[in-house]
Amino acid sequence: MRSRALVASGLAHGIVLVALFAVFPAQARMPQTLDVHLLSASATPQPAAPAPAPEPDKPSAQLTPEKTPNRPTDEVVKIPKTKNSEPPKPKTKEMENTTGSASVGAAGLSAEVGVDDANFEFTYYLIALRNKIGQNWSAPAGVSPNGQPARAVVYFHIGRDGKVSDAKVEESSGVAFFDQSALRAVLVSDPVPPLPLGYTNPTLGVHFAFEFSGP
Repeated sequence: MRSRALVASGLAHGIVLVALFAVFPAQARMPQTLDVHLLSASATPQPAAPAPAPEPDKPSAQLTPEKTPNRPTDEVVKIPKTKNSEPPKPKTKEMENTTGSASVGAAGLSAEVGVDDANFEFTYYLIALRNKIGQNWSAPAGVSPNGQPARAVVYFHIGRDGKVSDAKVEESSGVAFFDQSALRAVLVSDPVPPLPLGYTNPTLGVHFAFEFSGP
């Protein structure tokens, strides 16, 4: 009986040991299986962090022409007008040794003759010159003095034989066709009387002033 008990006890212990060996390896593997399962369940992919948005470009320090300070595009620069918008007329040159102003031709016309040579003593010659040229001149139509006489001075040379040369408008009246009428009166009067015998220079410079004050 005792031997049977021993055998039975040994078998029981063997069975227990076999069971233990069978159970413990399985339990040892379970944590690994659970760990893998838990990690796979919890390892949900996190959304990637969004890339930082690029900073907006800073405005360039250089200003465009439309934004240039103190220069508004809508502003129009205006040039200030003078009180008298008409161009100033040239000052009348002081002529030496003149005949003085005298009426010639039609009403409102007058002329004055001066020369370059202050020692020219032949006044009669200048009067004859004034009369000849004056009778060949008439104020052009359309000239309106408006209270201010129109005056032009023509400069020219007279040779010993009375030939006229180098005629030009020396002082303008401000009215082109009035100046041209004065210049034409000198040119159509060529030749003028010869220079006086007592005058020894080869030429004489003459300033002939034409003036129109209206009828």
